[in-house]
Amino acid sequence: MRLGVLRAFSNRESQAMAVELRFDPAFVEEAVFLEFSRLAASGAAQIAAAFHREREALYGLADAGQRDAAFQQLALRYFQSLGLAELFTARLEEFPQLSDRIELAVVRRVWSRKDEQVELYVGRHPAARLPVEASTTLFIGLQVSRCLDRGKLVAFLRHELMHVVDMLDPAFAYDPHVGFGGEYLPENELIRERFRLLWDLWVHERMKRLGWQTVTVDAGRRQEFERMFAFLDPARSQELFNVMSEREGWTQEELLALARQPQVAVTA
Repeated sequence: MRLGVLRAFSNRESQAMAVELRFDPAFVEEAVFLEFSRLAASGAAQIAAAFHREREALYGLADAGQRDAAFQQLALRYFQSLGLAELFTARLEEFPQLSDRIELAVVRRVWSRKDEQVELYVGRHPAARLPVEASTTLFIGLQVSRCLDRGKLVAFLRHELMHVVDMLDPAFAYDPHVGFGGEYLPENELIRERFRLLWDLWVHERMKRLGWQTVTVDAGRRQEFERMFAFLDPARSQELFNVMSEREGWTQEELLALARQPQVAVTA
């Protein structure tokens, strides 16, 4: 199966970014059909009719391989013209830090929210000084239905890519193999969940400062925080939440230390 290929561009002297963006053909085709359904419901079905006329003509190709490739190219062309591809290329442009470290980003279809993920595949040379020094590939697993709400999709991609930027930032000192420090598996899982929430909260606050829509409203993020840290007394809970909201920089180890011992005071 061939992946539809696009290249995202930076605005730095009009040079092409190093990030090559590839789409799973199944993701592209389903996104296009979902967008056509949305347009038809709003009374704008002309573009869908044009697509289907072009698609029907391709059945005249005798070679099955050529026919499938033509179907994929047609869907990718409409994926671009409908503004769906730009939802992804524009996000990469917003994070120029990625272009120096990532050569390839791949978007694939997944079937459920629990399967959605944004993962950094690390290729580490033995002489590398940092765990992510040779990172090359970004994998984005996404439900196609997210394309129906472009605002929420953009928020999701920004949120996840900000995590990736942190992972690539030497100041964050990310280690993909870091230990959580628990004495048994359930304790490690609890620390992992606290760490995830604290990191998400830090991303949430930075997105707000940039004036971006967040994946969760403030009240929802606060409720999630209070559930996870319900064992803290109210004063300490408020203090910890304020520090997470106000502090500019964190390292992975600092967030993990708070996840292990959230009772310990930390300065903003």
